[in-house]
Amino acid sequence: MQEQYLSRGFQSSVSPVIHFGLGSDEVVPEIRVIWPDWKEQVILNVSVNQTLTLSYDDADHLHDFSHVSDFLFNDLTKSLNLNYKHVENEFNDFSRESLLPHKMSDLGPGMAVGDVNNDGLEDFYIGGARGFTGNLFIQTKTGFKSSASQPWSEDSSCEDVKATFFDADSDGDLDLYVVSGSNEFDEGSPYLQDRLYLNDSSGDFKKDKKALPEMRESGSCVKAGDYDGDGDLDLFVGGRQKPGSYPLASSSHLLRNDSKPGEVRFTDVSATVIPQLHNLGMVTNAVFAEINGDGKLDLVIVGEWMPVRIFKNNGNAYEDITDQSGLSQETGWWNCVTTADFDNDGDMDLVAGNLGLNSKYKASIKYPFEIYAKDFDNNGKLDIVLGYYNNDTLYPVRGLESSYNQISYIKQKFLTFHAYGKATLADVYGTDNLQSALNYKARNFATCYIENKGDGTFKTHPLDNMAQFSSVNSILTEDINGDGHLDIVLAGNFYGTEAETPRNDASIGLLLLGDGKGNFKSVPAFESGLFLNRDVRGLNLIRLGVSKSRGIIAGKNNSYVQIVGIKSIK
Repeated sequence: MQEQYLSRGFQSSVSPVIHFGLGSDEVVPEIRVIWPDWKEQVILNVSVNQTLTLSYDDADHLHDFSHVSDFLFNDLTKSLNLNYKHVENEFNDFSRESLLPHKMSDLGPGMAVGDVNNDGLEDFYIGGARGFTGNLFIQTKTGFKSSASQPWSEDSSCEDVKATFFDADSDGDLDLYVVSGSNEFDEGSPYLQDRLYLNDSSGDFKKDKKALPEMRESGSCVKAGDYDGDGDLDLFVGGRQKPGSYPLASSSHLLRNDSKPGEVRFTDVSATVIPQLHNLGMVTNAVFAEINGDGKLDLVIVGEWMPVRIFKNNGNAYEDITDQSGLSQETGWWNCVTTADFDNDGDMDLVAGNLGLNSKYKASIKYPFEIYAKDFDNNGKLDIVLGYYNNDTLYPVRGLESSYNQISYIKQKFLTFHAYGKATLADVYGTDNLQSALNYKARNFATCYIENKGDGTFKTHPLDNMAQFSSVNSILTEDINGDGHLDIVLAGNFYGTEAETPRNDASIGLLLLGDGKGNFKSVPAFESGLFLNRDVRGLNLIRLGVSKSRGIIAGKNNSYVQIVGIKSIK
């Protein structure tokens, strides 16, 4: 299938000819031409190696929509009385760091799903950007309504980048943890402190100001799991960035649940249990999972400029086994990770969302995509330099004008665009400068299925091309079509790219059907009915009372919350 729209932006166009490569086929049994008003023409038994001229006048009937009833997904947003838009506040990251590869201030909204009032219907919390409050929606028999209890409105100066419902105090109801983040605060700002809101069992929440240790850092994620096996839920909290100092990362934390009756308390045990969290990298997501099947919760952590990191739970401490696992070279811009036994061999595999392969940024083991960070012009501010390989030579990614806006001496060093265009990265910044700078390399930008081989090692398999169209920010696993095998639903995009790079917006969500052997096949939207467009930052499964089925709720940056039903799951 191809779509033809000649217009491509301001005073821009593309070829009016649609070309289909057919390999060794000599005859096309059927060509179906659908015009924008759904009038259709069918051409049968067409010989190859020719150009056809199409005419709207030959479209003699309307396209048959009867197949819509066979879709696995249907949009339920309006029927559930849901009309809520996340609004992102305006902040120009590039005025602070002109050579940033992408914005770091619009990573929300955080979203969490759970039955907060114990009525059998699942509710959801959607976070707010800076200056906007988060919102709790209660599910009723007719849809969703905003809760009367919204204590987080007092924290609207924070930016909610992730959230989760979990039972913090072991009293049988769901409490709410909200991660504060973003790039628009100063390091150590009180607005970067995460928050815990306790549930009174009826769905009314109250902030507990003493439960969490001080963590005034720009965070990325929170995951609950009983890592120490004592019966209560502990927390991993990911640190994303030092505001204004990309790609420097804030610390991540392992919080042990030391709560007692009447007192909720979490203790930071990172230094003794998993000290690598202090300087782990720009963490984006994590998952607790039994990787080796010993009954203990191991920890998988992914991030930007990071490999897929595996930490084995040895009982008293976590051991970094990334090198032994075979994943240490799989550095990428990983956005999310989930785990399940996709090949039915008894161990837990991984699926990890990445930048994708449809970006101008390219990465491989031989030719990685690189970043260097240093105060190159000695003005007291960290400078960022991105580099790409053309054959065996490393060149600067960013153009002359944007480069000298951050590092002024470049303008005196290169008087013409031609001179700068021929210069290597070493020519521009100097070999000694680059060797003394902080340097990260991304070697894999593909969204991948990561197979657990059962012997402590993993093998990475890029998902098919449809999964690589754009950034993947969230992944769900579920048996969508009811065949007994786990499938994958993913969504993403990222609109906040720098001015010289087109935004990542080619994803409309994707269903990949699994065969129970670790293989996945993409299903296009016109067959699945799945349409999750715009800047999707999070997906959650949700039980819907109205339709008595499962659904998927999507949180989107600066856009409306969307819910799609899964027809096969009741």
